[in-house]
Parts: sequence; structure tokens; C-alpha cells
Amino acid sequence: MQAFLNHYPMAPLSAATQISLEGISKTVDVAKEQFVIKSGTHPTQIFFLIHGAVRSFYLKDGVEVNTWFAFENELVGSFDTYLMKQPASEAVEALEPCKLLAIDMNELKKLSSSNLELSNLVLALVEEYAAFLHYRLNALQFQSAQERYKELLKHESEMLQRVSLTHIASYLGVSRETLSRMRAKK
Repeated sequence: MQAFLNHYPMAPLSAATQISLEGISKTVDVAKEQFVIKSGTHPTQIFFLIHGAVRSFYLKDGVEVNTWFAFENELVGSFDTYLMKQPASEAVEALEPCKLLAIDMNELKKLSSSNLELSNLVLALVEEYAAFLHYRLNALQFQSAQERYKELLKHESEMLQRVSLTHIASYLGVSRETLSRMRAKK
């Protein structure tokens, strides 16, 4: 819980509010290749990744398309479900053994309606997600695969140590062979 709270200093919580949050949270362990969220389901939890790595992907014509990766101190969830009340369009799978803080979103929404501290925390979570979407959308719309790869090297180099090249190629929108050529050019 403390790692989660430390990640959001802009939304400090009193001791009483922390106890309320702990009451709707639990720590879960997920094995490598186990699903945190299955596509088509309605998950009721949002997760904070304490340790490990996950990927989010969807199937297009039977091919897995990776949309994002998360590592320590990052949020994991299905915002289709939380914000739009739709089934999860993507699956989230553990790439390595993970420890996550699972927070019940329905209970968090209830508590935040009467607790300004929790309301501010929810706002911080949504702002973080909006910033992520803005970054990813701009990268996809305005950068070539080579430029996205260079950005990955510059800002997310740990990904290359923890994620398979097949998954990274999918994330960049290129074949594994094209990624190999890009890596050779760097």
C-alpha cells in the first residue's frame, strides 16, 4: 500500500482515509503467463503493480497486438470497463511473476463520493491514464516505427531487458524482422 501512496504525493491521504482504502484493497500474486484481466470480462478491480511486468494485448484476426506494458509502480486495469461500462477489450497478462495491489473500483467510487481525499486520488489516477493515452496516441499518429523505437530506447530501455522482442515488435507495429533491422541500425 505504501508504494501506491508514495506514487501519488499530489493526493495525500489522512490515516483514516488510508485505513478506508486498505479495507477495499488486497495484495495479489500472479504467476508468469497468468491473466490479470481476461478480454471480454467485466473486472471490478484496478491494480497497482508492486513488482513484476505485464502486457496488454487484443486479438486482431487471430494475431496478438500488444498495446502497452506496465512495470513497477504503474497502474494496470481495463478502463473500458471502469469508465464506459463495457467488457474489457484487451487482456492483461503477467510477463513475469507479479505482486499487485488490487483496489475494488466500485467501493472506491462509493467512498470517493463522500471523501475528498479519495476523490482527489481518483482524479490523479484518471489524469495519469489520460497523460498515458495522450503520449501513446501522439506516438502512433505522428511517429514512424523507427522514431517510436528510438523513444523506447530513450525513455523505456528497461523494456528491452524484460519483454520479448516479439512483444516489442507488436507494440511498435512492426514485424520481428523489421525490429531486428531497426536494432541493427541504432
